[in-house]
Amino acid sequence: MVTITPDTAVRADANHPNTEISEKLDRIYNLHNRDIDFRLEGSPYELFLERLGNPHLDLPPVIHVAGTNGKGSTLSMLRSILNQNGYKTHTLTSPHLICFNERIMLSDKEISDDVLSQTLDTLWDQVDDLPLTFFEFTTALGFYLFSAHKNDADFLLLEVGMGGRLDCTNIIKDKALAIITHIGYDHMQFLGDSIDKIAAEKGGIITNGTPTVIAAQHYADAQKTLIDIAQKKHAKTYLAAQTHSTYDLSRLSLCGSHQKDNATTALSAVTALENQGYIFQRDKIQQGLETAQWRARLQDITPQSIKHCALHGRNIRILLDGGHNLSAALAIKEFLIECKRNDPEPTANYLLFGMQASRDPASFLEPIAPYFDRIGTLPIQTGHHPQTANALAEIIKEVSGLQAYAYSDFKNAITEIINLHSAQMPLRIIIAGSLYLAGEVLTQLQQKTDR
Repeated sequence: MVTITPDTAVRADANHPNTEISEKLDRIYNLHNRDIDFRLEGSPYELFLERLGNPHLDLPPVIHVAGTNGKGSTLSMLRSILNQNGYKTHTLTSPHLICFNERIMLSDKEISDDVLSQTLDTLWDQVDDLPLTFFEFTTALGFYLFSAHKNDADFLLLEVGMGGRLDCTNIIKDKALAIITHIGYDHMQFLGDSIDKIAAEKGGIITNGTPTVIAAQHYADAQKTLIDIAQKKHAKTYLAAQTHSTYDLSRLSLCGSHQKDNATTALSAVTALENQGYIFQRDKIQQGLETAQWRARLQDITPQSIKHCALHGRNIRILLDGGHNLSAALAIKEFLIECKRNDPEPTANYLLFGMQASRDPASFLEPIAPYFDRIGTLPIQTGHHPQTANALAEIIKEVSGLQAYAYSDFKNAITEIINLHSAQMPLRIIIAGSLYLAGEVLTQLQQKTDR
């Protein structure tokens, strides 16, 4: 048993524009105050699924995705490829950026408020005294809807919440495909203090005979551990190559050189599905790569930001990234190196940084700080461990010796940066450090657009 004690004053996962739904989600969020039972078989979670009629046993073919970084991007590219080739998908991902509906997609559309509200009531009636967590409840909610709409999709794309072996999504044993993306240091208090231990937990989604795609790994120990697990499970293994000559990966819709690795992982998944008899067209696969969308992964938000900051006519690019760990920082570093190589003229790079109080800003900033001309901090008002901009700036100065400038919000930060910056030099601003921060930025942009 592990006891989780969240900040009860802040329930970001329960925030919702619909007040009635927000109250229902808040009630479910309170389940987090109980002990987490990491068992799957014989657990309260399994009993809950039994009460719901075991929906996890009656689903479309499941494609299960685990890993430290790249899960969402790989999943989005694969979904786009499937859609372009005429396949419909259900999807379960986490966390959400703006509202809970994003987590569950039925036939490639976010669930409606009406469906969400009604299903929350139906499932809550079955909770009784079961010590469930928020994530267990919401995963069961997804299974319940996916089963009810089984015939409306060709695949279920299922993203692991944490780890893999003991993650509550892993109660599903019959899978069409398992995908393991890049493994890095992640949730070490739960998954282990070494890469091979973490990889073993992530690789736990590989079940007997399940075809398995393994992304190109940065750590040899992770690659070896995953291959060993696949061999022991008699799983046909597809190792994603660094390059794929059949497709033009320079035309990906998602920014950053690291997305080429995610694209080759998605392409290896297509190969695995083709070997199961599914039909794909080459041109439709390329279209899928070029039209995939995944918010807060070096997402270009320049048009929305410029519109609301009165910065028309300036050579400015603003990117939003929810990355918060070392692997994400290294992806930003590689992106900046690539930009410098391709920029037609010198460009100033500014970082707007926000991070929850529970995380380590020094390890994130160390590899990327030299690539920025200025670092600013932004407050995180949601999340489980909010952080003020001033407090974060002080922490950065104390642990890294870097000067950071605190801003009240991203709009004011961008405006001040523009005023300080020479109009003659192109400017690139990256907002990074937290998915909660990314959600807050997107929410503000959406609210301004709605007006």
